[in-house]
Amino acid sequence: MVFVPTTSVLELDRTAAELIENGIVLEPDLPAEILADKLIDEAEPAFIAELGRSLIVGQWTKKIRAARAAKAVKEAQARPKGFEHLPLRIPIYGGKKVLWYKANAKQLGQFCSIRSRQHGSRKKNDLALKEGRKLRDRVRKRSKLHRGITAGEVLGFEW
Repeated sequence: MVFVPTTSVLELDRTAAELIENGIVLEPDLPAEILADKLIDEAEPAFIAELGRSLIVGQWTKKIRAARAAKAVKEAQARPKGFEHLPLRIPIYGGKKVLWYKANAKQLGQFCSIRSRQHGSRKKNDLALKEGRKLRDRVRKRSKLHRGITAGEVLGFEW
């Protein structure tokens, strides 16, 4: 559901500025909080509703953009050089998904098996599968010495 204001944001700002200026001229000694409350009560309900919605939309838009930017930064940091095509959550048996950096050798093997079956003839060109196999081999090699080691620990991340 997209909010489309009936009046432009500039018009709302101008009208609000005029109301505030008039209120200051008419009630110069009234405290700011009381004057603001009085101006809201005297203004048209449709204008206040429209102004309130546009302010909320503006604030929510900023929050949505900030959350998306934070998520993009987090996902970008979660993919080290050489593993850019590996999905953040890799599918394993049982219909489950695991964060790739928390996966052990067995789970990475399951991912490679599932991905290999899914892509059939295209598996030679599948970059995520190649990266998964490369990571699986590295984790297997290290898991001989350190049982249960995860991909993130092998690559030196602190998750």
